Amino acid sequence: MKLQELCQFDISRLHFRIWDAELEVMVYVPPHEVSKLKGEKHIMQCTGLAGDNQELIYEGDLVSFADDGGSQRMNIALIHWDNDGAAFEVAKLDDQMKIDTYESEGIRGSAEMKVIGNVFEGVRKK
Repeated sequence: MKLQELCQFDISRLHFRIWDAELEVMVYVPPHEVSKLKGEKHIMQCTGLAGDNQELIYEGDLVSFADDGGSQRMNIALIHWDNDGAAFEVAKLDDQMKIDTYESEGIRGSAEMKVIGNVFEGVRKK
């Protein structure tokens, strides 16, 4: 394989969703449509990873995962983009659903995460 082939970008790999604040609805759009959107929209990019139920994980998603210490405690976290690190990160949330900025870390073990909602629609009802 030539080095140039490794650097070719395939836009079909990108997935976006938009929160339409006026209609209060989440819309999934192809990449070439993102720049055409008007009004108050919040654009979220897919991380490229899927959770334990094979649901794609997007920026702005709320996820749950087991505590690293082996306990049965489930953590809730927000998926967000870190400009300084140029990467998606997991920011653990406290009991009041506030970000504990000191525990923000890169995404690892996404197969053990479950998408439970997002910042605009809240936690899904079971």
